[in-house]
Amino acid sequence: MTILKGKVISKELTHYYSGYYRKNRHDVLLFDVENIPEKIAINYFSESEAKSDNAISKVDTGKVYQFYLDPSYPTVNYRNSGVSIIDHEGTEIYRKNNSINLYAGIFFVLVGITLTFVTIKYSRPKSGS
Repeated sequence: MTILKGKVISKELTHYYSGYYRKNRHDVLLFDVENIPEKIAINYFSESEAKSDNAISKVDTGKVYQFYLDPSYPTVNYRNSGVSIIDHEGTEIYRKNNSINLYAGIFFVLVGITLTFVTIKYSRPKSGS
């Protein structure tokens, strides 16, 4: 984890479009943090998820927070969307929910195991001629 610490100057719940013909909508909570050149963001799958998350109400402007960033997220257009944890004075106020990643991983492992067994079963040579 990359740890960044600084005073939050502003926060904004917004969205942007990406992909082919810019049709994929992403909702993000952007933080402008003092002495950090890029904006730090929390990426959401939907607008309803963004509005139901309590990070926007728990992070106040003018206070110092510690942001834990996932290093696998690149900084794109001066924005890093890899926020995993937000900490204020030793108290964790936000943690990214990774359960969807867990369930997706389990699903793909099960699909792989199933395809392996099907391949083994149907690729055996028939005995007798």
